[in-house]
Amino acid sequence: MSDKLKKIAPQILKEIQKAERILLHLHRAPDGDSIGSALGMYHVLKKMDKDVTIIEGDTPKPHSFSVLKGFEIIEKKSFFDIDTLLFDLFIVLDSASLEMISSKGDVIFPKNMRVVVIDHHGTNQGFGDINWIDEKYAATAQMLVGLFIAWGITISKDAADALFLGLYTDTGGFKYPKTSFDTLQAAAECAKQSDNFSDVVRKVENTKTPGEVAFMGLAYQNVEVYYEGRVALVSITRAMIQEKNITQDDVAKAQIVDFLKQVPQWRIVALLVEKEDALTQISIRTESEDVLNVSKIALKLGGGGHPGAAGAMVKKSLLEAKKDLLDAIEQVVPNTSSL
Repeated sequence: MSDKLKKIAPQILKEIQKAERILLHLHRAPDGDSIGSALGMYHVLKKMDKDVTIIEGDTPKPHSFSVLKGFEIIEKKSFFDIDTLLFDLFIVLDSASLEMISSKGDVIFPKNMRVVVIDHHGTNQGFGDINWIDEKYAATAQMLVGLFIAWGITISKDAADALFLGLYTDTGGFKYPKTSFDTLQAAAECAKQSDNFSDVVRKVENTKTPGEVAFMGLAYQNVEVYYEGRVALVSITRAMIQEKNITQDDVAKAQIVDFLKQVPQWRIVALLVEKEDALTQISIRTESEDVLNVSKIALKLGGGGHPGAAGAMVKKSLLEAKKDLLDAIEQVVPNTSSL
């Protein structure tokens, strides 16, 4: 256990013990780590007899994660759909910025609400009363496993299933660069408490829909390359999505950028999806995070993330967002021929 965890674990526990009503959330376009961490924390807090609410945030919770116990209690509300005065503690998980909580307006916490931020994104500047931010962790779920062990509690089966899934998805099946011995130890701790962790992963992965396949087809047909074939972008309009009856869940699950980055020549890959007339979601990846840091590109666009995986929600049209992305790449990598 690190000195940092030893110091901060009792501080977080003290905030929880004082709290009467606790709020949890899913970040925008939630992934397995967001959902797994929220549900893992939820099950632990319920064991402490706490009154806990989870909201799904700005975007619908992906149905593919419905295999997890507690998925059904995640309320279909954003931060601006709730009365924040009803909560005295907000545990913000896996969210590097206030915009990841909600981009529907300015996120302001009431004075009566204490805020604890737990996150593994290096771009997180810390906006809580207590901030535990450590980018050496492969997933927020890994941080929570360590936190619960520091508290001396036994992780329940339901919490273990959720946290294992968070670890599995955020490490790309334990193959991304930040996967460490400690990551595998955390996964083993969850597996020890679960009698069907492999079945949970299989059920989540085997949930592809016709819409997801249609989106994958659209993406592969719309690859554009720049900088002598070293940068590959995919731009998808709302009209394309609507014509094929593709849902936002289909888009989120397709994981196109993780497939594209497997092409060695494409040092930077990105997916741009037009959400509204003046709102574009951008996901950026690189397989070369030892020499490239795409989170710096995302920061230029108002987003954030990791060196190898980052993103942003840009309040501009698809064409404008694409121009901004290319400009950001040139700013971060002035000599694009070195890519």
